[in-house]
Amino acid sequence: MRGVLHFLIGLTVIFCIECKVKQDAIDGAIVNSKVDRKIDVSTHLVKMSTSITLENTGKSPIKSFLYALEPSLQNYLSIITANVKDKDEKLGVSQTTVASKKDLSFWRIELPSNLEPGKTMTVDVDSSYAHALTPYPAEITQSQKQQYKSTKDANTFAATRKKVDADYKSLTQQISDLQTKLKNEGSDLAEKVNELQVSDRQYKDLVALAITLAEKLVSGKINKQQYLDNEKINKTKREDLDSKMEALRSSLA
Repeated sequence: MRGVLHFLIGLTVIFCIECKVKQDAIDGAIVNSKVDRKIDVSTHLVKMSTSITLENTGKSPIKSFLYALEPSLQNYLSIITANVKDKDEKLGVSQTTVASKKDLSFWRIELPSNLEPGKTMTVDVDSSYAHALTPYPAEITQSQKQQYKSTKDANTFAATRKKVDADYKSLTQQISDLQTKLKNEGSDLAEKVNELQVSDRQYKDLVALAITLAEKLVSGKINKQQYLDNEKINKTKREDLDSKMEALRSSLA
């Protein structure tokens, strides 16, 4: 009995050591230069596909990056996988923690090769969530088709949007200060910075329109087809602006 007890204690110690090892810190050198996300709620499983273009802005190679789940969905995660865009090989994915963000669920994704300084890599992350939707109505007859509705917290969405707007306002002010400094120095970069800022404001307006369309769809003010038609136009405009801003950013490098 004593031998078994010692074995269990030893196993517990090893397990605890492993728990402590699985902790990461957010690397500021990793920049998500572009993120595209698609959410499929056509069945009882919520499926999320996220395409992330990683950029190494630091001075050292990067071997992995952290992926945070949306707080309202992290308790419903069923499976998460990752692969380099257009590649079939699955990347290593393991759960980890970040001391400064204890309220979020993080996953470390191992890259197939080092991401060298100044280089980019696009990674596709697919995740599925079970029981994230509520049957609506709760009871149906055998001949009826079961529908579902999301139970995401509207207050959390509003708070997050408020924070994003505040961060955007702060960054816009910093860019304006930089633009003024460039003008005073007689730099020809000021005009390009101004053009980038104008395009960025237009992009923000398109994102706000996309949010408004989604809210109208949820509230029943427009039907699904109206939403899809308007969002298709909106998305095309966002993609065009994104390409334009990318060209401007490259010219400033």
